[in-house]
Amino acid sequence: MIGFFKSRNSHWLGEEGFWAISGEYEFLLTKAGSNWQITSVKLNAKGEEGSRDVLAEAPKHAKDNLDARESLKVSYQ
Repeated sequence: MIGFFKSRNSHWLGEEGFWAISGEYEFLLTKAGSNWQITSVKLNAKGEEGSRDVLAEAPKHAKDNLDARESLKVSYQ
C-alpha cells in the first residue's frame, strides 16, 4: 500500500539562515500481522526557498543545541 502526505518543511539557523522545501512524502506500507508498517519514505520535492547552506551549517550547532535542551529537562525522583 502507498500513502501520501503533502508538506512544507522550514529550517532556520539563527537569524539569517533559512531553507524550506515543499513537496509530497510517499510512504510504502507493508502489512505486519494486524498492523501496518512503514517500509520506506521518499520526499518528492516540488519547490525550494532559501539556501541549502543551512544543511551544511546545522551539524556544527547540533551539540550546543542538544546541551541547551538537556539543561532544561526536569527530573522527578
